[in-house]
Amino acid sequence: LQNRRLGVRVPPDVPVQGLSTKRYFILRQRMKKYLDKVARYYQDVVNEMKKVAWPSPEDTRDLTVVVLTVSGLLALFTFVVDWAINSFIGKLL
Repeated sequence: LQNRRLGVRVPPDVPVQGLSTKRYFILRQRMKKYLDKVARYYQDVVNEMKKVAWPSPEDTRDLTVVVLTVSGLLALFTFVVDWAINSFIGKLL
C-alpha cells in the first residue's frame, strides 16, 4: 500500500496469529470504538472540571475551621451525654 500524497510505502497491518483477517478487523474496530469512548469521556471530564467554581484559598480555610469546630463540639456533646448516661445507669445498679 502506498500513501500517494507523500509517496511513502506503508505496510498493511499484520493480523494476530490464530485470528482470521475478518475477525481481526472486527476486533480492531471494536477496540477503536472503545478507545474513542474513553477519550470522549476523558474530554468530557476535563470540560466539566473547567466549569467548576473552585473556592478561593481563604474560603477553603474558613470552611475547614467551621467543619473542625462543629466536629469538635459534636464530639464533646456526645462525650458528655455518654458520660451522663453511664453515670446514671451506674447509680441505678
